[in-house]
Amino acid sequence: MYLKVKKIIKTKKKKRIFKNISPFLAVFLLISLSEFGDKSQIASGLLATKFGFIATIIGAILGLATIIAISVFIGAKIAKKLPREKIKIATAIVFIIMGILTIIF
Repeated sequence: MYLKVKKIIKTKKKKRIFKNISPFLAVFLLISLSEFGDKSQIASGLLATKFGFIATIIGAILGLATIIAISVFIGAKIAKKLPREKIKIATAIVFIIMGILTIIF
């Protein structure tokens, strides 16, 4: 009976599509897909019509890189102090609150 259950569990596990993906590629794809059509992308496009391509792209890269660097720095510090499970719960709560605030305002 145990072997049958174990076999069923193995066959029902989802196959990971990107099991050997590099962290760089994973982050690049995640950011690229999640930011597509974002407010910052639309704003950058509109600013490019007024200030030109080069100034806009440099400003957008520096602005996003700065925000992401701060997030990574803070995230690394928090990860050293809190257990992973608590971080997941806190992140879920923040996302829910942000979603509710987006709907309300």
